[in-house]
Amino acid sequence: AALNGMDELAAKMQAVPDYTFSTLFAISCIGRYLLLTPESGAEVEYILKKLPPSMTLNGFYSYGEFAPVQGENGKTLNFAHNESLVFCAF
Repeated sequence: AALNGMDELAAKMQAVPDYTFSTLFAISCIGRYLLLTPESGAEVEYILKKLPPSMTLNGFYSYGEFAPVQGENGKTLNFAHNESLVFCAF
């Protein structure tokens, strides 16, 4: 999932040619960390493999991730995603 997410993010960053991205902010569910134990660093290692050398990585593990989703009639609703990995590049 980390590799797929980084590939998707890279494509989205390339679609913005007039902007230089410098930072990747990542939030990962603590459940992902626990599932990967004793290889708990694997997710970060995969992210770093795909991260452009000019970008820095920051982030943390969280006990539940809240982010909007499109609900009925197109309304935006907050949703607890859990087990997710969220990237934000800027």
